[in-house]
Amino acid sequence: MKRDAPTGEPPPAPPVDADAMRKRLNDAGAIVSPAMTYLKAQMPPQITDRWGQPLPLSVDKQERLDRLAAVLAQPLERGRALLVSGQLDTIEADAIRNGWPQVYDHLKEQAIAEMAEAGPPLPPWSEGVLGILFGRDAALVYTDGSADAAKPTGNKQFNGKAPLASPADLSSEPDLRPRRS
Repeated sequence: MKRDAPTGEPPPAPPVDADAMRKRLNDAGAIVSPAMTYLKAQMPPQITDRWGQPLPLSVDKQERLDRLAAVLAQPLERGRALLVSGQLDTIEADAIRNGWPQVYDHLKEQAIAEMAEAGPPLPPWSEGVLGILFGRDAALVYTDGSADAAKPTGNKQFNGKAPLASPADLSSEPDLRPRRS
C-alpha cells in the first residue's frame, strides 16, 4: 500500500449470461448462500420486447453484473487483486461485504495490518481504494475512528449544551419542556 503507483491489473471480468444466471439462482431452491442472496437482489430486472422476448442488458448493467459475478465467484483472489491494483470499486466492495462477510473481514484485517506496517502517510491512490474497502475514510480506520467520537472537538467554548433553544424548550406545555438539573 505504500507504493507510489498500484501494481498489476486483474483480468477483466468474464461476461455473464443474465438469463442463465437468473435460471440458476431460481433453481437453487432452499440451498442459498449469502453470496447467492446478494447476487439475486442485485440482478437487473428482465426486460422483454413487445412480443415477450428477453432483451439484452444495457452495456453498463451488463458490466456491473459481470463485475459482481466475478468477485462473488472468487472473492479473496479477485478482491485482493482489485485492492492492490487500485481498481476496487464500491460494486465489488459491497458484494464482498454482503456476499462473503468472512472474506471481507479477512481482507479488511489484512489491509489494516499492511497500513500499520507501511505507516502514514499513504499514497493518495491507496487511501482512496482503502476508503472504498472500509466504507469510510482510511485515516479514520488507521487512527481507530471509534475513539474520535469520544474526543473533544477542540472548541473550548462548547459546554455540551445546544446554543439555541430546541422545540421542546419553546413548548408551552410544561410536561414537554426538558427538566433542568
